Amino acid sequence: MSLVLLPNEIVLDIAQYLDARSLNALLRSCRHLTLLLSPLLYNLALEDHDGVPPLIVAAERGYEFLARVLLQRGVEVDPKVLRYQYERGLRAGYELVTPLRQAVVFRHEPVVELLLSNGADVVIPSAPSAPRKTLLHLAVGSGSETITRLVLEHGAGIIDIDMVRKSTSETALHRAARDGQTRIVELLLEWGADATVRNRWGDTAMGGAVRYGCVEVVRILSEHGSGRFGRRVAG
Repeated sequence: MSLVLLPNEIVLDIAQYLDARSLNALLRSCRHLTLLLSPLLYNLALEDHDGVPPLIVAAERGYEFLARVLLQRGVEVDPKVLRYQYERGLRAGYELVTPLRQAVVFRHEPVVELLLSNGADVVIPSAPSAPRKTLLHLAVGSGSETITRLVLEHGAGIIDIDMVRKSTSETALHRAARDGQTRIVELLLEWGADATVRNRWGDTAMGGAVRYGCVEVVRILSEHGSGRFGRRVAG
């Protein structure tokens, strides 16, 4: 039997046992259930999850509808919480995370666009012990051209496109080049990224592309006039 044919009381009773993801999916299945279950979802959405603000949870799990509801109800767009983060499966230390940061890291493009359109701060905070990185580094690390473009557009005049990571002295272009992200490399160059900046090992973006065998990136950088920049040779 379809849920919509059940009495509202039974549907509400069933919904009490659903987690946020299941409730969100059920709510979006038809208009009747949306009207019936929205108050329950709103109440669930406003609760912290183990001390983590609900907008951060919605952002990192990609719950765009829930994030939109929270913002419409006036929650802060940039709540911050100190959490232990991982990078590429490795321990990265404690970070001050925000909804926008998490949406970028977990590559939830609609949520990133929603948060930025609601005034989310493109300058992400850092814990004292955390490696410095910009939202642009994280956007490039996500591998999403859409997210990278959104960050560039909303961060124009705010984010330094050539800012380096404290631990590696790498720019966002370094990261994109060694990961073989051709469209993101082209995008960063269009926005004026400096291909001559060297990282802590003396490599430019070209050097990283050569080292990791990213042939198409090498071609793009060569056509851009970056072909003569590789690793600095001592002596």
